Amino acid sequence: MLTYKLNDSGKILVKVDRFFPSSKRCSVCHEVNHDLKLSDREWTCQSCGTHHDRDKNSCKNLLDEGKDILNRWASGDSSLILAPSGVLSGKKLHPQAHSNVRQGGE
Repeated sequence: MLTYKLNDSGKILVKVDRFFPSSKRCSVCHEVNHDLKLSDREWTCQSCGTHHDRDKNSCKNLLDEGKDILNRWASGDSSLILAPSGVLSGKKLHPQAHSNVRQGGE
């Protein structure tokens, strides 16, 4: 539905890799907290000392990653593809992804 609505208004949907550590990565210094559990709703970065609300931090990281993907595509990055449906994503699956997961157009 989101793809359809965006495409209908001339916009595109930027897809972030499902394994991107949006809630575990510090939005300030980009250090990844591998010890973070799903039950941890707030955490403090060991590297820079920034205190994070997990959901707000995740939103900031997803926005930044989406902008980065869009900028890379606009600069001609050939590892990205814009499907006819208006979905911008990577051509290849993340190394941790299962072989039965599709990537690309919707």
